[in-house]
Amino acid sequence: MPRTALFSSLVASSRTFRHLLHSNPYVSNDEAWTAKKIVDFLAGGAGIPGVRGIQPLRTGCGGHGLVYELRGSLCKASEEYPPTVLLRSDIDALPLTERPSSSSDAKSKRAPVSSRPGAHHACGHDGHTAMLSAALLWLSEHPEILGGGRVIAVFQPAEETGDGAKAMIEAERAIAGSPDASLFGIRSISRGAFAFHNIPGRPFGEVLFVRQGVAARASTGLEVRVVGAASHASEPHLGRSPMPVLAALAQRASTIPQEVQRTSGQSLAGPGGAALVTPVHMHVGNAGDFGVLPASGKLCLTLRADNTHAVEALVEAVRDAAEEEATLAGGGYEIAMERIEPFPAVVNSRGTTDILTRAVTAVGSSSSSWKSVGDFVERCGATEMEKPFPWSEDFAHFTSECGSGALVGLGAGEQWSALHAEDYDFNDELLPLGAVLWVEIAREALKPTPQ
Repeated sequence: MPRTALFSSLVASSRTFRHLLHSNPYVSNDEAWTAKKIVDFLAGGAGIPGVRGIQPLRTGCGGHGLVYELRGSLCKASEEYPPTVLLRSDIDALPLTERPSSSSDAKSKRAPVSSRPGAHHACGHDGHTAMLSAALLWLSEHPEILGGGRVIAVFQPAEETGDGAKAMIEAERAIAGSPDASLFGIRSISRGAFAFHNIPGRPFGEVLFVRQGVAARASTGLEVRVVGAASHASEPHLGRSPMPVLAALAQRASTIPQEVQRTSGQSLAGPGGAALVTPVHMHVGNAGDFGVLPASGKLCLTLRADNTHAVEALVEAVRDAAEEEATLAGGGYEIAMERIEPFPAVVNSRGTTDILTRAVTAVGSSSSSWKSVGDFVERCGATEMEKPFPWSEDFAHFTSECGSGALVGLGAGEQWSALHAEDYDFNDELLPLGAVLWVEIAREALKPTPQ
């Protein structure tokens, strides 16, 4: 099949595949159906006549994770550690109900709405999966691109809850018997790890990255539980309600980073921006129970900073603040804290972002060989960010395990709905651009290094 026709067929098939995933979303740690459809799509060569299918190297890795291996035409099958690059996509959906825009223009551009109430691909992982799948099939048909190197492709579950990457890494360590021998270890992944994320609100085709340093902030959820003593609501002086402690802590939360700075003399806000303590949920007592002064309650907070050390300092500061507020409320309270969904910071390395910028140049330059497959390449350009992305990503575990890596943003369009919004849908126009960028990253990463 001619090059242009094959690429067009892959893009069309990946769009259909993306729509299938979007209309059948499965949340973190429940992605068995999603994983099976990925395996079927790749094994069947996207349903395109003459395209060879790809079989997974691992299934059920760290839950519902998948791992694929592609070797270049010059890569010896007996070589245990050829030059290798890791390409990662996340596959899970969010526990949200999709409510698409009512405008006819929006309806004409979007995938079919989720058929599963309470689950919604509101972060674009369906699109991430489709882009990487198309790229893998293209590389399988053109192994000369990889030369003497190897691609390890990862379809990762449970990104939204922050435990999928770690679970996959631990599973591979168990198979290998040691971290050094792991499929994701530094000895194996010698050319770095890469991940994409679509970025609504930025110009289409803009490739966003931090050259070196923190690319996505560290964070953790923190549940603060306060236990006092119950009483009849007519005799509140006989009990100890947790309400005053939790309400005071919620009001104080946003100032805790500044309190740490005043007491320690050091700012927890790195060069990327502010450290944050954000109240997201509070619960005390039972709805409709007007006769009881409740004994216990909880406040849920999200803590965020540029590095894991700063998040640890915030955790301790919240503990101190809770104890102070309990004392001010009269004392006699028990306080317990639990961390939920911790994310370390993603750190980009200079070597991998250099690979990225060369790949972007290869796609978007006036002499790009990809011009024949679509004018989207003319809108591709690199933008170096001064600050990290404000959210967190468990891709951090892969960059740490592999020794180097880069988290990359792809501008989805300035008028596109925000991530995690009820009316969000992935921009299908990104599919060919993302696929081409994956191919060029693999090509650039696996070029022979000067001796």
